[in-house]
Amino acid sequence: MYDTAVSDKTTNSQRGSRSVEYARDSYNKAVKNRDDVYNSYYDAVNAKDDAEYEAEQAAQTAAEATEAAAALQSALDEARSGFSSAKDQYEAVMGNPDSSDDERNSAKSAFDEASSAVAQLEEQLKETNDGAKAATAYAQKASEAYAAAMMAEKELKASLAAVDNSVDEAKHGIEMASDSKTETEHTFDSTIASSADNLKTAEISTDDAVADIEEQIRTIKKNIEKCRITADIDGIITEVNVKAGETYMGGAIAVIQDDSSYKIEAAAEQYDISKLEKGMPTEITVQAISSVPMNGSLSFVSPTPQAPTFSADGSSGGTDYTIEASFDNKEDKLRLGMTAKLNIIVGESKDVLAVPENCIHTDSDGKNFIEVSGSGDSVEKVYVECGLKNDFYTEVSGDGVKEGMKVVLPETEDNGKSFY
Repeated sequence: MYDTAVSDKTTNSQRGSRSVEYARDSYNKAVKNRDDVYNSYYDAVNAKDDAEYEAEQAAQTAAEATEAAAALQSALDEARSGFSSAKDQYEAVMGNPDSSDDERNSAKSAFDEASSAVAQLEEQLKETNDGAKAATAYAQKASEAYAAAMMAEKELKASLAAVDNSVDEAKHGIEMASDSKTETEHTFDSTIASSADNLKTAEISTDDAVADIEEQIRTIKKNIEKCRITADIDGIITEVNVKAGETYMGGAIAVIQDDSSYKIEAAAEQYDISKLEKGMPTEITVQAISSVPMNGSLSFVSPTPQAPTFSADGSSGGTDYTIEASFDNKEDKLRLGMTAKLNIIVGESKDVLAVPENCIHTDSDGKNFIEVSGSGDSVEKVYVECGLKNDFYTEVSGDGVKEGMKVVLPETEDNGKSFY
C-alpha cells in the first residue's frame, strides 16, 4: 500500500504539472492577445485624431472657398450693373447725331471696360465655384473618414474589457490548476503518511514493549500540545520554515505578513536617486488587477544603496537604492507579491508642445532644432528650446514652433523620410 501510494503520487503530480503548464501557456497567449488589442486601439485613437484634424481643415477650406465665391458673385453683380449703365450711355451717345467724336470715344471706352470687367469676374467666379464644389466634396469625404475612424475606435474600445476578462480568466485557470495539483499531492501525502504509520504500527505490534511505546506516544502528544504557538499579530502566513516531525533547532518557525495595507517596493539607479524625494506623486499600474493606473506617493527613499551584486568575472551589477510607494486609496483586489509598474512624476508641464525625442537634432554650435515640412517636398529647420521629457516625448518651444506642424522623423533602412 505504501509503494502504491508513492507511485500514484508521482503519476498524479506529473499530470498536475502538465495541467499547470497548459494553463500558463493559455495565460501567456491571452496576455499577448490583450496587448495586441490595446495596441490596435491606440492606433485607432491616433487615426481618429488625424481624421478629425483632416476633416476640420477640409471644412475650413470649403467654407473659405464658399465665402470667396459669394464675394465674387457680389462683385459680379455690381460689375453687371455698371455694364448696363455704360451700355445705355453708349447707345444714347451713338444714337445722338450731335454727339462729338470725343463723347463717342469716351462712351465706347467705358462700355468696353465694363464689358471686360464683367467677363473677367464671370471667369473668376466660375473657377472659384468649381474650387468650392471640390473643397466641399473633399470635406464631405474627410467627414465620412472621421466618422469611420470614430466607429473603429469605439469598436476596439468595446473589446478592451473582453480581452482583460480573458486574461483574468486565464490567470484564474493557473490558480485553479496549481490548487488542484497541491490538493492532489496533499491527499497522496496523507495516504503515504497513513501507510507509513501502518508499517510502523505493524512493527510495534511485534515488539513485546507495547506498553512502554504507548506511554512514549502519550508523552510525545503532551509535548506536542505544549509546543502550540500563537502569533502576536494578524495577517497571512507566507513562509513556514519547519515541517511536521522535524526537530526544532531554533529560529523563526513561520513568517506572518500584514495584509491590511500594501506598498510597492522598487529600486532606483544611482543616476536617478538624486531626483527623487519622499511625497512625490506616483502612478501605480498592477496589470493583474487593471490596466488603469492608481494614484500613490513615494513613502520611502533609502539614503544608502543596496549591497552591490557581482558577476562571475568580478564586475559589479550596478548600484541601486531601495524606494517604496504607498497607495492613496485601498484596493481590495491587491495581493502580496503582485508585480506592478511604478511611474514617478518628477516634473510636470501643462499646455505645451512636444515631439518624439529622436526628432530633435543638435547643430555644430550646440543648438537644438527640428525639421518640419515646408512648401512642396522641402524641409525647413526650426530652432527650439527643450524642456521636460519622458521616455518618448520632449517638450519644445520657440518662436517658430506651432501646433500642428509636420515634424520629419529620422530615416531608417526600412523606410524613407516620414512625418509625425
